[in-house]
Amino acid sequence: MNVAFVLFARTPGLKPIRNRLSRTTSKDFAEEFYLHSLEATRELILEMSHNNPDIKLVWAVEEKEGLKSEFWGDYPVLFQGDGGLGDKLDRVYKKLSAEFDAVFMMMPNTAQIGPEVLEFDILNFLTSDYDYLLGKTDQGGFYLFGGAKAVPFSTWINVPYNCSITFDELDQGLSKNGKVLHISESFGILERDDLENFKSVDTDGFLESQEKLHELVVSTEFKKRTLDDIVYLN
Repeated sequence: MNVAFVLFARTPGLKPIRNRLSRTTSKDFAEEFYLHSLEATRELILEMSHNNPDIKLVWAVEEKEGLKSEFWGDYPVLFQGDGGLGDKLDRVYKKLSAEFDAVFMMMPNTAQIGPEVLEFDILNFLTSDYDYLLGKTDQGGFYLFGGAKAVPFSTWINVPYNCSITFDELDQGLSKNGKVLHISESFGILERDDLENFKSVDTDGFLESQEKLHELVVSTEFKKRTLDDIVYLN
């Protein structure tokens, strides 16, 4: 079986990071956290690929100008394309489904997953009769999708992303087309408060890059924000 494991990413250092984590911590921390998360998620996939050579890392990059970045190494790189997240997921999944027997897609903000847990869930799906796989986050989103069957375009674009019903809506849409395997629930790191969950994670079995990410979170102290720190956008 030929399997693609896609990591959706933005090119490190190409553009300033602007998200909820940068607004609730600092831009410098958010940049460093993202880079460590990207490295940790990459190592997770490559560790699994080392144990299971049929699983291959593929990058899906946000910026067209970042496609030739040295950060991606020698691994295949795709451009996510224009549109919303649903459009991008559809585009990448459709392209790779034509080349691979199964395709997994993941963001780099769930790098705290244990390597053995992730590998178990992936192999369990690949040896089952399920058509799709979904991993839920504690805030109602999803951190991992996998599929071995086509997904209608309407399923992707009818989902409200980045909210408390994202997982449920995607799960419902996929269930109309096949059987969905629910795997271990995890949590995403979207803002400062989520870092507390990461601090308390059991690091036993972590890969080296995951340990570095955890150490960054544990060792960083944030000052209390004041009104002077807030940037208002017109």
